[in-house]
Amino acid sequence: MYADTGFTRRIGLLRNLISIRRENCDSMAQYITSIIETSQRLNNTGFEITEEWVGSLLLTRLPEKFAPMIMAIEHSGITITTDAIKTKLIDIDDQSEISAGTQQSAFASKDWQHGNHSKHDGGDNSNASLTQTSNTRRTIKCYKCHKTGHYKNQCDLQKKKQSNAFCAIFLSAKFSTTDFYIDSGASMHITEKKQWLKHVSMQSVVEEFVIEDKSRVSVECCGDSQITTLVNSTEYEIPITEVLYVPGIATNLLSVSQLVKKGNKVIFNDSCCKIYNQKNELVATADFVEGVYKLNIKQVECLFTPVSERIWHRRFAHLNSTDLEKMEEGAVKRQKPDVSHLRIFGSKVMVHIPKERSLKWDKKAKQCILVGYPDDVKGYGVYNPNNNFITSRDIVMIEEGTEKE
Repeated sequence: MYADTGFTRRIGLLRNLISIRRENCDSMAQYITSIIETSQRLNNTGFEITEEWVGSLLLTRLPEKFAPMIMAIEHSGITITTDAIKTKLIDIDDQSEISAGTQQSAFASKDWQHGNHSKHDGGDNSNASLTQTSNTRRTIKCYKCHKTGHYKNQCDLQKKKQSNAFCAIFLSAKFSTTDFYIDSGASMHITEKKQWLKHVSMQSVVEEFVIEDKSRVSVECCGDSQITTLVNSTEYEIPITEVLYVPGIATNLLSVSQLVKKGNKVIFNDSCCKIYNQKNELVATADFVEGVYKLNIKQVECLFTPVSERIWHRRFAHLNSTDLEKMEEGAVKRQKPDVSHLRIFGSKVMVHIPKERSLKWDKKAKQCILVGYPDDVKGYGVYNPNNNFITSRDIVMIEEGTEKE
């Protein structure tokens, strides 16, 4: 058979090899076989892998409970090879199974003896005794969530309220609510702006935070967001997930642990902080300001502002301010008239061009001038540069900037 020894094949096998973990395998034998077979395939492509490398890899992908065994191997002085580590892992796995089986047998023997003793005392009382023991185990109650089946120290609700400390300095009012700061003490991303979140969920990862002075702040919801960073005048769109909304905080925080967890790299020095993405590209920088690292982001400008009284003055054909106030108070016909459709006469108007009347690369709108309101139809009367008067509802008004200096 033809064996693919290309670079892409090597990268794929190497990714598979480093992604194998004991927790993802059904048994220790499957875990060992997966690593050895993948290593052999990678070796066949020309990527040299030594016996010591495979043996070390078998140890690095084990859970934390195998740390004492790894320490014992380190101090034993044995040569790290594939066969040596393979034999050691299989022996430990067999001993664990024997120990678990012995413990299970001991419990079964104890229950049988207890049932046999009850049988001598009262005949059918053995079944009642076993049933009572089983019911006692099932009816344990958690004093935290008041549910049965687990204790307080095993409660998920208790874990959700674990301490997640961040610097108490970020609760002060001297910070801006539109800035972001890099915080190595925060375990989650935090924001003060709920309107910045999307895909909002009321079931957040944690329900409260414990800050350095032992006080607590509550978390209302969790969602995703996106920030635009500036690096040497270049903009980068950075998505951030699992952002917690904390109303009591004075600014927004980016968690270093969460950034690293997503595969990013965060580097600190005396004057700044640099963040690199998974492709090792510099995507964000933060300056050291007053003891904290402030992220360099693009400030969002407000594109829609409330309509001023001057605009309404022009919409009503330069109606005086006194009559404008009367209109607002409902002096006309004792009710407020609907004037939401009124616009400044002579304003620039962008009229939408239906796709049936345009080609693929044609403009989607044309600029016209507002000249009135037709009486028979709902819409705006506009005048286009081709000396045509048309009526349209699919328009966008450009009222600001129509005055001549």
